[in-house]
Amino acid sequence: MPFCPKCKYEYKIGVARCPDCGSDLVEKLAEEPAKATDNDVRAVLLLKTDDRIYAQLMASVLEEAEIPFWSKRLDGGFGYGVSGAITHLSYDSTGAAEIYVHPDDLTRAQELMDAFLSEDDQA
Repeated sequence: MPFCPKCKYEYKIGVARCPDCGSDLVEKLAEEPAKATDNDVRAVLLLKTDDRIYAQLMASVLEEAEIPFWSKRLDGGFGYGVSGAITHLSYDSTGAAEIYVHPDDLTRAQELMDAFLSEDDQA
Protein backbone atom coordinates (compact mmCIF):
# COMPACT_ATOMS: atom_id res chain seq x y z
CA MET A 1 0.00 0.00 0.00
CA PRO A 2 1.32 3.49 -0.82
CA PHE A 3 1.64 6.23 1.80
CA CYS A 4 1.82 10.01 1.71
CA PRO A 5 5.20 11.08 3.14
CA LYS A 6 3.72 14.37 4.43
CA CYS A 7 0.22 13.47 5.61
CA LYS A 8 1.16 9.89 6.65
CA TYR A 9 -2.09 8.54 5.20
CA GLU A 10 -2.29 5.13 3.56
CA TYR A 11 -3.94 4.83 0.14
CA LYS A 12 -5.24 2.05 -2.08
CA ILE A 13 -2.92 0.51 -4.64
CA GLY A 14 -3.05 2.49 -7.86
CA VAL A 15 -3.18 5.93 -6.22
CA ALA A 16 0.02 7.83 -7.09
CA ARG A 17 -0.55 11.27 -5.55
CA CYS A 18 -1.96 12.41 -2.23
CA PRO A 19 -5.34 14.05 -2.87
CA ASP A 20 -4.86 16.28 0.20
CA CYS A 21 -1.38 17.76 -0.32
CA GLY A 22 -0.38 16.63 -3.83
CA SER A 23 2.78 14.76 -2.75
CA ASP A 24 3.94 11.71 -4.66
CA LEU A 25 3.14 8.60 -2.61
CA VAL A 26 5.88 6.24 -1.39
CA GLU A 27 5.81 2.51 -0.68
CA LYS A 28 7.09 2.87 2.87
CA LEU A 29 7.17 5.75 5.35
CA ALA A 30 10.54 6.82 6.69
CA GLU A 31 11.10 5.95 10.33
CA GLU A 32 10.68 8.94 12.62
CA PRO A 33 13.35 9.69 15.21
CA ALA A 34 12.43 8.93 18.80
CA LYS A 35 10.81 11.88 20.54
CA ALA A 36 12.44 13.34 23.62
CA THR A 37 10.69 12.80 26.93
CA ASP A 38 10.96 14.53 30.28
CA ASN A 39 13.28 11.71 31.34
CA ASP A 40 15.75 12.75 28.61
CA VAL A 41 16.10 16.31 29.92
CA ARG A 42 18.92 17.26 32.26
CA ALA A 43 17.40 20.22 34.10
CA VAL A 44 19.65 22.80 35.75
CA LEU A 45 19.01 24.68 38.97
CA LEU A 46 17.83 28.24 38.40
CA LEU A 47 16.74 29.21 41.91
CA LYS A 48 16.84 27.89 45.46
CA THR A 49 15.12 29.99 48.11
CA ASP A 50 13.39 29.75 51.49
CA ASP A 51 11.03 32.55 50.43
CA ARG A 52 7.97 30.84 48.93
CA ILE A 53 6.47 34.14 47.74
CA TYR A 54 9.66 34.93 45.82
CA ALA A 55 9.61 31.41 44.36
CA GLN A 56 6.00 31.91 43.23
CA LEU A 57 6.90 35.26 41.64
CA MET A 58 9.81 33.72 39.75
CA ALA A 59 7.61 30.82 38.63
CA SER A 60 5.07 33.37 37.34
CA VAL A 61 7.81 35.21 35.43
CA LEU A 62 8.85 31.94 33.76
CA GLU A 63 5.24 31.02 33.07
CA GLU A 64 4.54 34.38 31.42
CA ALA A 65 7.66 33.97 29.25
CA GLU A 66 6.50 30.43 28.35
CA ILE A 67 9.70 28.88 29.68
CA PRO A 68 9.10 25.31 30.88
CA PHE A 69 10.30 24.68 34.41
CA TRP A 70 10.24 22.10 37.17
CA SER A 71 9.83 23.02 40.79
CA LYS A 72 10.76 21.11 43.91
CA ARG A 73 10.27 21.65 47.62
CA LEU A 74 13.03 20.28 49.79
CA ASP A 75 10.42 18.41 51.80
CA GLY A 76 9.76 16.26 48.74
CA GLY A 77 6.95 17.94 46.78
CA PHE A 78 7.28 18.37 43.03
CA GLY A 79 5.54 20.51 40.46
CA TYR A 80 5.89 21.24 36.76
CA GLY A 81 5.06 24.41 34.89
CA VAL A 82 4.55 25.20 31.25
CA SER A 83 2.70 28.31 30.14
CA GLY A 84 -0.49 28.25 32.12
CA ALA A 85 0.11 24.99 33.97
CA ILE A 86 2.01 26.16 37.04
CA THR A 87 1.14 24.38 40.24
CA HIS A 88 1.49 26.93 43.03
CA LEU A 89 0.70 24.14 45.47
CA SER A 90 4.33 23.10 45.29
CA TYR A 91 5.15 26.16 47.39
CA ASP A 92 2.24 26.04 49.83
CA SER A 93 4.26 24.70 52.72
CA THR A 94 7.31 26.01 54.47
CA GLY A 95 10.80 24.97 53.42
CA ALA A 96 13.18 25.77 50.63
CA ALA A 97 11.93 25.69 47.06
CA GLU A 98 13.97 24.95 43.95
CA ILE A 99 13.18 25.86 40.35
CA TYR A 100 14.87 24.03 37.48
CA VAL A 101 14.89 24.84 33.76
CA HIS A 102 16.17 23.15 30.63
CA PRO A 103 19.84 24.06 29.97
CA ASP A 104 18.85 25.76 26.69
CA ASP A 105 16.55 28.12 28.64
CA LEU A 106 18.92 28.92 31.52
CA THR A 107 20.43 32.16 30.16
CA ARG A 108 17.04 33.59 29.17
CA ALA A 109 15.52 32.60 32.52
CA GLN A 110 18.39 34.24 34.43
CA GLU A 111 18.01 37.42 32.37
CA LEU A 112 14.29 37.53 33.14
CA MET A 113 14.95 37.03 36.86
CA ASP A 114 17.60 39.79 36.83
CA ALA A 115 15.24 42.14 34.99
CA PHE A 116 12.46 41.37 37.47
CA LEU A 117 14.77 42.05 40.42
CA SER A 118 16.03 45.33 38.96
CA GLU A 119 12.42 46.49 38.40
CA ASP A 120 11.66 45.60 42.02
CA ASP A 121 14.68 47.59 43.25
CA GLN A 122 13.49 50.67 41.33
CA ALA A 123 10.00 50.52 42.86
